[in-house]
Amino acid sequence: MITIRQRPWAKHIVLLPFALALAAIIFLPSYHPLTIDCYDEKRIISLIILLSSAVSYLLSPRQCRNVSRLYLSWPRWVRVALPLVFLLGIISSLKSFNPLFALVEVGNFALLFLFCLQVAIIRSTYGKIIDLTIILSFVLFAVLYLLDVSASVYAMFVVGSITSPFDLFANFINPRFFNQLQSTTFPFLLIAPLLFPKYNTKFTWPLFIVPAGWWTLALIAGGRGVTLATLIGLFLTGCLFPTAWKKWLISTAAVLSAGTIGAWILDSYILDFMAKGPHTIGLAELMFKGAKNADRAALWHSSIKMIHESPLLGQGPMHFAHLHHPVGAHPHNFIFQLGSEWGIIVTVLFLLISCYACQRWFIKIHRFYQSKRRDEGESLVYLAVTSSILAIAAHSMVTGNFVMPLSQLTIFMVIGWALGIFSGKADEPQPLSSPQSSYFILFSIIIMAILFIVYAFYPDFIPFKQWIAQTMAQNPGILHPRFWSQGYF
Repeated sequence: MITIRQRPWAKHIVLLPFALALAAIIFLPSYHPLTIDCYDEKRIISLIILLSSAVSYLLSPRQCRNVSRLYLSWPRWVRVALPLVFLLGIISSLKSFNPLFALVEVGNFALLFLFCLQVAIIRSTYGKIIDLTIILSFVLFAVLYLLDVSASVYAMFVVGSITSPFDLFANFINPRFFNQLQSTTFPFLLIAPLLFPKYNTKFTWPLFIVPAGWWTLALIAGGRGVTLATLIGLFLTGCLFPTAWKKWLISTAAVLSAGTIGAWILDSYILDFMAKGPHTIGLAELMFKGAKNADRAALWHSSIKMIHESPLLGQGPMHFAHLHHPVGAHPHNFIFQLGSEWGIIVTVLFLLISCYACQRWFIKIHRFYQSKRRDEGESLVYLAVTSSILAIAAHSMVTGNFVMPLSQLTIFMVIGWALGIFSGKADEPQPLSSPQSSYFILFSIIIMAILFIVYAFYPDFIPFKQWIAQTMAQNPGILHPRFWSQGYF
């Protein structure tokens, strides 16, 4: 056993990375603060937030103790499997073609894991106020981006021309990256009109405009993945918790209907507008002419081939990008990505941990809904978290939501949020020491993640613009994002 001295100011320092992450989610989709590519901008800012999260562990002994206890509350096989995943990732990296890029991927996921645990501890410590803070942040993000798109539509009609419907979605090099945020956040926008009236009834009906507008954007962006993933999450949530289905179903049907009508009206106007000019692409037509199923099949075929070539340890994290596949730098399927890059062992461990976590979550929420004295606000939050996680899982089968920087950050925040809810409020007195083994594992992951990111990021970051220019010159044509906007290496 080891004991760490408590510092009074360290108790709340964990809120700084959390607040920075919320600010990034709110403002980065609508604003472009740096002078570099918007994708690389999101990557750099996300890394700064994740590194600050890792450093906060070193400054807050209380956080380390809480995370250690959280880790020790899990079954023994989970406590063994999680460090084994990162260990196998390092081994796979060292045997890969480019260990630096592979270790960057391992370090990035280690930082995301630490951030996820930090969000869980914050939720356990501060309680329901964190639920409201996250939901309000998602609402602000949606409002700002809806205003941004509305301004783009207005400017389009005033200017009198448009090159592509994708131009409506500023600050994303591909609208699909915006769609990844939509599937994660939509359930929380859906419950906001039902959750906040208990504080101020004036905001009830205006708040319904936000999720309706969100659904309109999903449709006019032509994203089949986001629409299917969102609908799957909403439908399965209603099936899993039938005792709470009535209000959930009514509000969902109203919002989806309003959003669909809005998309139809907007598409009709834009089609009529474009018929007068040189452009003929309609937004509804784009729904069936966006990403082709044949393209995804080609990516999946290549990832299966990589699994056959190196089944146990994969060909190295991030090394699908080394294929220089003409369609993309990742397989657009997270399971295939893990299998081809990290190996079958890591993939099986990930699936086992995920299935166990979902089972425990569903049992807890089911017991909550069976209880006679349940809080209405809590009920809505649990529904939204469940729907969001299901949508994330469904969307990850056809897109790279676990690849893109801002969607990564948002997904791991939601997972940490769910973990914090499941763990309960940490308001009881805690001893000042924990088993040394849990501290050793925690600090090993922290140091490993920081070293991998800093060591591999440093040579790219100093001459950053020159490096990006050189990478794009070597791989001309359309961008294939992975870690950077041009993901090939």
